[in-house]
Amino acid sequence: MWKIESLAQYNQLIDRAEQQGFALTNCFFLPAAVQKKVEDGTLYGLEVGSGLLLLDDNGGFYRCYYYLSPQGKPDRLTLDKNAVIEFPFNGKMGERQRQQVSLIDRMGFRLGRESGMMSAAPTALIGHGQAQERCSGAQSRDAEGIMALLTGCFNPMYAFLPDRKALSDAIDQGRVLVVREGDRVAAALVSGFEKRIATVNQVAVDPDYRRRGYAGALMRTYHSLYVGRAASFRHWVDINNVPAVNMYLGLGYTFSLRRANEYIM
Repeated sequence: MWKIESLAQYNQLIDRAEQQGFALTNCFFLPAAVQKKVEDGTLYGLEVGSGLLLLDDNGGFYRCYYYLSPQGKPDRLTLDKNAVIEFPFNGKMGERQRQQVSLIDRMGFRLGRESGMMSAAPTALIGHGQAQERCSGAQSRDAEGIMALLTGCFNPMYAFLPDRKALSDAIDQGRVLVVREGDRVAAALVSGFEKRIATVNQVAVDPDYRRRGYAGALMRTYHSLYVGRAASFRHWVDINNVPAVNMYLGLGYTFSLRRANEYIM
């Protein structure tokens, strides 16, 4: 394993992988994201039989991206940390997808979570109305409480949790909503907005304050922020998380064909 020191080195690795016929990939990095990972010193390369792995060091685990040969037979990996591979696909798995899963399995990864995208047009949203009285925009002083809430509610191997700077930027841009109980952040929602698509990145409720309707209130307030600007609302959800799925269905969302399974080692 070696650290990738520059964007040029990264591009050379990818070019060589493509020239060698490593056509099976889950890699969808944008140049700006690669540059940040290189600058932070978190991106590593690893040759695996007939293929290349990119390991993004998230502290306690690696998030893995691959370029593999369709004829390859990679060996079982031995790493110094747990690892996760996100595997996006549309609709049912075809032969190409099954081939990739077979290679992932050979390296030692096993299915951990199955996610699906739920989406809604603004006209399909149910009861978005006005912002909910209990919800408000997060302030800088809320950042520590929101980080504690997110890390306590989500497994970081499955959730793309923001770091402190990214969360602070989202708060400054008005993309974070909270419900407070006194000085405590009882619930929070982090949203995104790009190319007229509104997204929920994370929505979390402190276990001590669940079953009070806070998640639904945050969602309706989130809708009120973007109705009139967004052409579509989207959110990834664990398809086995029945309460969350039911909440989104009740708000007017439906499942799309897009899926993203996570495989862990």
